[in-house]
Amino acid sequence: MRILAYFTQDGDPKTGLTPTIKIVELSSNSVIVNEETMSETAIPGSYQYNFTNYNVYNDYAIRCDGGPTLSNYERYTYGANDYVSLSDMEDSLEDSDGSIG
Repeated sequence: MRILAYFTQDGDPKTGLTPTIKIVELSSNSVIVNEETMSETAIPGSYQYNFTNYNVYNDYAIRCDGGPTLSNYERYTYGANDYVSLSDMEDSLEDSDGSIG
């Protein structure tokens, strides 16, 4: 499964980033992908990750981090598959200090 994320800086597509991705499988709350690098695509501001361990029977929460050069407002993108609620995503992607990110 290919995962796409789009990043902007001051509202404009941002190229030249090295974003990372975190993927959590929700039923076990296991981190499946931990801060692996995404690659830039030909579309300005767009980055991709090939999630080879994707299982259609599992629910996942996804966080993509564009890096510290972006403002907090534009730094993170979130996603999920199927019917994952926002609260499930927040609980699974929470860092040890209680912040999402």
